[in-house]
Parts: sequence; structure tokens; C-alpha cells
Amino acid sequence: MTSEDDPKHIAEALVSSHRPTELQISPDGMSVIWSATPYGKTEDHPVSALWIAPTDGATPGKQLTAGTANDVSPRWSADSRQIAFLSDRASRGTASLFAISIDGGEAVQHDVSDSSIQALEWSPDGRTIAFVSADEAPEQEMDANVYGEWWPLGRVRLLHLDQGEVTTLDTGERHVREIAWSPDGRSIALLTSPTPEDESHGQSEVSVVNLQTGVVSSLCSPIGLMPSSIVWSVDGQSIAYLTSQRSSVSATTVYVVDTSGGEPVRIGPGPDVTVCVNGLSAITGSDRLLLSVADGLTTTLDLIDPSTGSREGFYRYPDGDIHLARAAQTDGNGEMRLASISSTGSSPPEVHVGAVENQRCVSDHHQPLMGCGFAFGKQEPFYWTSSDALELDGILIRPSGDVAEPYPTIVQIHGGPYGRCTMGWNLTPTHWAQYMAAHGYAVLMPNYRGGQGHGDAFASWGDGQVGDMEFTDVMTAVDAAIERGIADPDRLGIGGWSQGGFLTAWGVTQTNRFRAGVMGAGVSDWGMMVMTSDIPTFESYLGGGRPWDGPGPHRFMQHSPISHASNVRTPLLILHGENDARVPVSQAIGYHRAVRETGTESVMVTYPREPHGIREADHQVDLLYRVRDWYISRV
Repeated sequence: MTSEDDPKHIAEALVSSHRPTELQISPDGMSVIWSATPYGKTEDHPVSALWIAPTDGATPGKQLTAGTANDVSPRWSADSRQIAFLSDRASRGTASLFAISIDGGEAVQHDVSDSSIQALEWSPDGRTIAFVSADEAPEQEMDANVYGEWWPLGRVRLLHLDQGEVTTLDTGERHVREIAWSPDGRSIALLTSPTPEDESHGQSEVSVVNLQTGVVSSLCSPIGLMPSSIVWSVDGQSIAYLTSQRSSVSATTVYVVDTSGGEPVRIGPGPDVTVCVNGLSAITGSDRLLLSVADGLTTTLDLIDPSTGSREGFYRYPDGDIHLARAAQTDGNGEMRLASISSTGSSPPEVHVGAVENQRCVSDHHQPLMGCGFAFGKQEPFYWTSSDALELDGILIRPSGDVAEPYPTIVQIHGGPYGRCTMGWNLTPTHWAQYMAAHGYAVLMPNYRGGQGHGDAFASWGDGQVGDMEFTDVMTAVDAAIERGIADPDRLGIGGWSQGGFLTAWGVTQTNRFRAGVMGAGVSDWGMMVMTSDIPTFESYLGGGRPWDGPGPHRFMQHSPISHASNVRTPLLILHGENDARVPVSQAIGYHRAVRETGTESVMVTYPREPHGIREADHQVDLLYRVRDWYISRV
């Protein structure tokens, strides 16, 4: 086996490649800044570098900061000549405020907070930087954490650049999650919640603080579990934001609320359409907003007028997907410039810029992977009909190399459940689709009910009935692939991360058709999820109840793999981070104990220090290698 064929060689190349994130276009529309960070963390703290490029695509991007610290959250000054950003270069693990010229040179630190800064925004006149940080924690006499005794509430602070002074706004005893300057610079919009817990995101509030009077005006309490992306209209008369259609599991859309008060109005796609919005941002120099719309297997960009709700198509990335996008009109001639992080099945996420009709790639962050001889499988749409005649879609990746049909096939199940698979990039350390295709497997990725990209009715299937039609959708996709001569019915594997891990754990209790399964950070007990996850309300919606709703029998136990574990006969690899707050590691430990009692082969691997995603490079390589070896030796 050559080094190019060695699975660890491929895995290490992926982990050492970088992911571009956090695109921001300058106010004059002429430049774009972004951060790029390795997939895998090699030291105690992550690192990330800032990159910059002209939006006309004339020259490739250039690195602006060294990338030896975690440089993130870039924000432009009003004159488009400076960039404020957060970095832990002064004290590793603590995000402090820095500024740097677009011409490079040394970044200047603004020593404004002893605690990590969580968000920042530069004022429209360039004289003030608003940022969010918590008060310093009080000294404790005892090493004990008393729940609710002290919350590290994010508070809004203003750095007045002329005087070098910092003032703190009185926004009450609520945690500030997002801030946005009004176009005239006289007010700041806030998205707040009662506590910093993710669970409290469902009690969010949109408000506005008048910087002259200090008065905070509450505008609305958005419906939905996790509202986000507050954006002012260009006339300052309204604020738009993203949230779900309803308070439980449902599709996301755009609402707008008048700054003078009144009920929020939905201006984005309603529950009767088959798309959803997964991104919202302002367009510099325009009175319209930019929407990122999940539409089946791809993403489109739309322009929307916040005052009327009128929406028109703007851009669709051909044969791939858009992960993040920003737009601006240039000062000179009003030309619209677009910057996006886009990908296809064989070209990884990179930064593309230019006019809509002339997009150019200006980054090469995946060079370690693309230069290592990695062979991509052919990626194509896969359509089928479920048992109740619902038309569904997904992705099929055919194995690279000379492999005869029917193929040994891995079913890769996406997470969420409000996620999806697209025609874009399908390879990360916890999404091993193209990795397995490179080793001779077809990979089938069904978009089951409960996910995004197909409207509200589709998304709401995840509400209280996990495992039901979701898994039926998965299995009817498998049947369709077999009937078409694509998948070998005697060589099937299944696996996924998060909700994909749950559906794997559930699936191997419902059928013995798979020869191997990989349960990554998956749920085995929905009741325990309500008791131990960091978002218990959301988990109770998925499972259909809470343990304290009475003595039972509980619906969530009917939907819990642990209740049916005696049926498992499929060899199962269980992977989990030991510091996972979303799906605590007890979910893996309990299921492993149950499966072991059946006598079925089961291996559990837990990764120290890791949260819900796996971040350390050595762990990511180990994970990919184990997944590959597990399937190859059994499927």
C-alpha cells in the first residue's frame, strides 16, 4: 500500500486542511475578509487566521494575520481601511479586541475587558466599537457551583475610540446574544435571553437601546427555539430576524418587527411552501436583504424587501451548494458584488467572489487534501418515493475506482434532525461519505423527514415522533437503491453523527439488514436527554415528553433505542466525546452496556475533552481510521 492509498494519509490531509468561515464584505464593497481554521486542533487552543481579497476576484486572497492564535469575528471600519477582530493572542483562551489595517502590519490590542469578548460590531461612523462581554466572576469562598447563583450575562459595552474609554449600557438582567447598530448609529438592536444557557434561547427578546437616552424598548419575543441574525432595514424603521415557523420543531423563515412597536410579521417563506431560510444578512448600499434559502439539494440566494416582503431570485451556485454568502453594492457604479463560501461534491468549500455572472475562487485552504491524490466518488442526486407516496431526495456517491455494481453501500444519515445533505461538499471528520467512497463503497445519504430544505410540514415530522417515518424514509431509499441495481443487499452498512447516530442506534433495533453500524454521538434514551442535555425543551419535543410528566408509560421510551436494545444483532461501533453537553456521553455508555448483554459485537470509543463535535486532530484521524476499518472488515 502506497502512502497515497493509506487511509491515515487521506485523513491527516483532511484534518490539516482549513475551513473558511465568517465572511464579511467591506462597506465600500471592494474587499472581503474571512477567517480560516484547521479542521483539527493540534494544541490546547484552536488557531485561526484572517484572510483578505478584493471582491472583483482579480487576485487571490492573502493572509492578513499569522494564524498562531485564534483570530476570529472580523468586522470592518466605516472607511473600509481597518478590521476589528477577536483574538486570544494576548492570553490563550481569552478573546480580546484587536484592530489591524487592511495593508497588514501589527495588530493593535484594545485592552477593554478581562473576560472573553463574545461579539463585536463597528459603528456606522467608525468612532465606536460595541462589544459584548460578561462581568468578571465574583470570588468564591468554596469550590462549588450553585445553579443560578451567578450568571455570566453578556453585557453591551462601547469602546469610544477617540477617548479610549469604555462605557457599559444598562440593558437589564438579561444575556445579550447579538447586537446590531442602527443605520444612523443612534441605537443598537439586541437579541437577548434570560440566561447564557442554550436552553434559554427559546425565551429570546428583540429590543432596541437608544444610545442618547439609554432607554431600552422591547419590541417582541420571537416564536421558535433559537432566533438569530437580527438585521436593521436601511431606513431604520424595522428589524428582521430568523426564527422557526412555530414554537416547536419547524422550518425557519424571516420575520420583521417595526421599531415603533407592533406584532412581528412573517415576510419569508410561509408554512405552505417547500423551502426554508437558513441565512439572513444586510446588503451594503441596498434597501434589500440577502436570504440564503435551503431548496432541496442546493441553496439559492434571494433578495427581499423588508418593507413589502417581495422576494426575487438572485443566485444559485451551479452543481453545488452555498455554505455562507454576503453581498454589497460598490460605491462607484452600484454594481452588486457577491462573496460566498461554496462547494461541489469534488471541490471543497472555498471563497468565491465577483459579480454574480463572474464568480472566481480566491482561496485554496484545502490544498493538503486536494494535493494528496484523494480520489472523489461521483456524486449525484438520488430520488425515491417513501411508503406513503411522499417524494424524497438525497445524495448518492458512487465509489471511486473500478468497482462493479451492485456496490457495497454505506448509508450515511445526516444530523439535526433539522439538517440535510446537499450536492455540495460531503466530507468532514464526522461526515465520512467521500472518505468511504474513496475506499470502494457507494454512499447513500437520504434526506429524511424532519430535515430542512422542504418546508415546514416536512420539518415538523421530527416533532414527537422521532424514529417513525424518518427511518421508514431511510429504508425505502435503501430499497430503491437495491431495486435499481446500485446497492448490494448483502453488503450494507449504516452510520451517522448526532441525529444520524440516533437513527443508526434505532435502526439496528428495527432490522438486521445491515452488516455494521457506526453510532456517532447518538441518542439512546430520550428521557435521559431531557434530564441531561443542554437543550432539554428541544429534546422533549423530539422525544414527545419528559420523565416528570407522570409515571408512564412514556411515549419517549417507545422511541428510545435503549428500550429495544435486546433486538440488536448488528456489530456496532459507538463513538462519543466525553465532554458532550448536547448528547451526554451517558447515552453511549448505557447503550453499549445494553448491546453487550445481547452478545452482539460492540466497541465503544470515547474521546477525552471532546464536545458534541470532535475537534482535536489526533482524535479526528483516529475516528476516520476506525470508521473505515470497521466497515471494511464487515461490509
